[in-house]
Amino acid sequence: MAAVATPGHVYPMLAIARHLIAQGHQVRVMTGALFRERAEAAGASFVPFDAQVDFDYRHLEAHFPERAALPPGNAQMALALKDFFAAPIPLLDRQLRAAIAAEKTDLLMVENCFYGVLPLLQSAERPPVFGIGVTPLSYSSRDAIFYGPRIPPALLPRALTREQLVDEETRVLLDEVQQSFDAALVQAGGRPLNRPFTDALIGGCERFLQLATTALEYERDDLPSGVRFVGPLRSGGQPAAEETLWGADDDRPLVIVSQGTLANVDLHQLIV
Repeated sequence: MAAVATPGHVYPMLAIARHLIAQGHQVRVMTGALFRERAEAAGASFVPFDAQVDFDYRHLEAHFPERAALPPGNAQMALALKDFFAAPIPLLDRQLRAAIAAEKTDLLMVENCFYGVLPLLQSAERPPVFGIGVTPLSYSSRDAIFYGPRIPPALLPRALTREQLVDEETRVLLDEVQQSFDAALVQAGGRPLNRPFTDALIGGCERFLQLATTALEYERDDLPSGVRFVGPLRSGGQPAAEETLWGADDDRPLVIVSQGTLANVDLHQLIV
């Protein structure tokens, strides 16, 4: 198993690891050293990221000082995608291949933001790869827009195209990010991607298991055949008494707001 070293990416993988270990499987977890204790407590063996790419999510400005000078939003996200996600790919690829070579590996399981797997997905000689979707399903579609305003297509005027919804500044940032991923793949000995980096991971896995139901996503008819909606992970505890917050016939839209998986230091930032 491999996961980006932030709680929102690691903890779901550890929950799956605990289940697999209980079934008698041997599991190795590759992520940041900060999560060694939790991984080993789950019964997994641990493979830490190389120190050069083991970033502490609690102190991102210490690793990327320029981040603090950028306004929150697209600019910070683009920097994170280029420096936090794309740049480490060559080193993570070498580590991943070394871990696979060190022990017999029947299955590689990665969460959807562990882009260190992209070079391996281009290889013919590799174990099967299962992706685990811990964020909203980041696959390009004619029915939805992942980056930019995620407006249900049914609410848009027919004359309004997808290109009109993504402003030029966002388009430029996305192009820069894609170029960073292409450069990282080439540096790792692979090929430039022929599709968006998010699509390359989701579409390149033998199976991609999205931890959600279809009701939490736009309806799409162009997803890869390997994508499965498997629902959320269960906590394993007793379910709490259900409190009725609205009537069953209430048809008002429900908006769910999350701080995401990086802004986890000050939990009071969430707008409520």
